[in-house]
Formats: sequence, C-alpha cells, structure tokens
Amino acid sequence: MSTCQRFEQEGLLQLQQGVPLDPHFSTCAECVQARSFYEQLQGEIAGLGPLTAPSGWQRDVWTRIASSTPTRQPRRRWLYVAAAALAATVVAFMMLPSGLQRPAEPTLHVEARDPDGGARRGIVTPGATLVVGSRLAVRATIGRAPYAELRLYRNDDQLMLQVFPPNQSESSSEFGATVLLDAVGRYRAVLFVSNHPIPSSSGAPDADYAAADKAGARAIISSDVSVR
Repeated sequence: MSTCQRFEQEGLLQLQQGVPLDPHFSTCAECVQARSFYEQLQGEIAGLGPLTAPSGWQRDVWTRIASSTPTRQPRRRWLYVAAAALAATVVAFMMLPSGLQRPAEPTLHVEARDPDGGARRGIVTPGATLVVGSRLAVRATIGRAPYAELRLYRNDDQLMLQVFPPNQSESSSEFGATVLLDAVGRYRAVLFVSNHPIPSSSGAPDADYAAADKAGARAIISSDVSVR
C-alpha cells in the first residue's frame, strides 16, 4: 500500500500560509507522523538563536541533501529538504538589519504619577482611582503597524489627548504624553493600529471603536481610571 503523501503535498504549504489544515491531517496516521517530525525540526531550528552563516552555507546544505542515501522512508528525506528550506528562511531573516526584522506586537502602558509629574506611582491597574491633580503617563509602541494613533478619552464624549508616532517607520520606538487629570471623570487610553489610515475621532470612544473596526483597525484599550 502506498504511503500517504498529502502532508508533503498540501499540509506543509497550508502551515506556511497560516491556512487551517484539512481534517484529514488529524486523522491520517501517516500525516500525523509526518507533521510531528516536521514540527520537531521546526522547533529545533527556531531554538538556534541568532546565527552567523558561513559563506556558501546554502550550497553545502543542498549538496548534502542531494547526495544523501535513500532510506526506507523517502518521505523523511523529503521533509529534511523542506526543513532545509525553512532553515534558509530563518537564517536569512536573522541576518537582516535589525530595523528590517519583524518588530514586536503593539504595546500600551498607562502609569499614574504624582501631581508634579515626577515620582512614579506605578502601572494603573483595573479599578484604579486617582485624585484630581494627578497625572497620567500614557505610552505606546506601534509594533508592525504602518498606521497608529494614541488617544485618551474622558467619560463617553470627550477626547482629551491625540498623539501620533513621530516616526512610523521606527516601530519599536515609544511615544506618548503625560496628561494632567484636572477634572472628575472616567479616563481611558486607546491605541489604534492599522494597515490603513485610521478614521478621525468623533470624540466618543464607542463611535470611534466602531469606525476603526469598520476600517480594519485594531483598538488596544487600557483599563478605566476613575478620577475623584
């Protein structure tokens, strides 16, 4: 009986494209074994850390694969070829200048400060309450998003702060502002990130969330801060 080759022919490509695998790949014993072997190789490659590749390493890899002795499990040899291709991708990525590598996910941090804006009082936690005259430091990074905007709302109808990254190409750079909380209310920071231009604010957070979502933007929302 012939060995099932669907994982090599279809499954690998689906994994690399991020497409959900066909149910066959969780029920076929041969495909389950092939996927397990491939994921083991993938994990070992990922665990290598930063690499310095010697000159001509790609040629040497493919030469060794081409000259390897066939075994009773030809599928495993094929998977080594696929793993070598994956290794080439990983090494090429690691050798890119740091500014061209895939940056981290977007982040949003909200920190309470003393009224003079100096001493830190710590990261704001859910249910936090501050007094009028305190300050709020709002900071964010944009990850890999080409468009980003940081906003601070008060209650459900006031836009208190609107900040754009000084340089959108520097995705790991932190940006933000420190705001004086001069009125009683409920404050909420929101970081919008998107692959497309972000709609202008209406001043109302719920309406802005809906408009951003419709435009394909993602909203990262902080915990509410009550000021009394």
